[in-house]
Amino acid sequence: SNSSFSNLTNTFQFSLKLLPYMYSIKKAILWLYLRPVQTAEEEEFTVLEVNCLSTNKSLRTRKVKLERNSEGKGKWITFETTKLIKKRLIAKDENIPMQATANNKYGVNHIVLLSDYHESRGYKPYLEIQMVPNRRKRSKRGVGLQCDATKVENRCCLYPMEVTFADFGWNWIIIPSTYRANYCSGECDIKLLQDYAHTSMVSNLKQNSSQIICCTPTALSSLSLLYFNDDAVIEQRDLPNMIVDSCGCR
Repeated sequence: SNSSFSNLTNTFQFSLKLLPYMYSIKKAILWLYLRPVQTAEEEEFTVLEVNCLSTNKSLRTRKVKLERNSEGKGKWITFETTKLIKKRLIAKDENIPMQATANNKYGVNHIVLLSDYHESRGYKPYLEIQMVPNRRKRSKRGVGLQCDATKVENRCCLYPMEVTFADFGWNWIIIPSTYRANYCSGECDIKLLQDYAHTSMVSNLKQNSSQIICCTPTALSSLSLLYFNDDAVIEQRDLPNMIVDSCGCR
């Protein structure tokens, strides 16, 4: 009940109300932040325990090392929670109450929780949920020609391209580690555009006016990133024009 939950210590909860119904969960990971210790004598191994209060079951127990470093920063630890979140969705639970402890020998919990107002910003527990669209027929209207490496196509076309941030040394990005950026390639010759009357007409006009037409993105969308800033605080930002959605001759 709500009253028993409010009386418990070391608790936090996640809401599943805003998860889009047209997507399915691929993976769910719980992130917890451990505070650093202040002195060498405090460094020790302690038992970290995570419980799901809605099922009254222990989610995971493991030993972790409480450490200190020259920068005075703690560390993030992760727990696989995919099965739990899927089961809670099937049970139609809108909220997932949880409890986490990693007490030192003095009984101090080193996990930053929601109740730690003075330091929880950027370090509070969060649930990473990776989702995939449910299979359904999608309209091709307005998307333009779509191709892949197995299809020979000379016309201007949208091709898939996967980008991995680690390849660029962008290891500070948490989510996503990779994403489909896509790109445009192909010719915009009038002979290849007979299936697209309007494009052919515009092509003729541009050719007569000495303008060069190229295969280029006609629609782009933003990419949402979750990343560590310079202080190891987690932030979220939307970068515009990171994904090519359609291509055309312009």
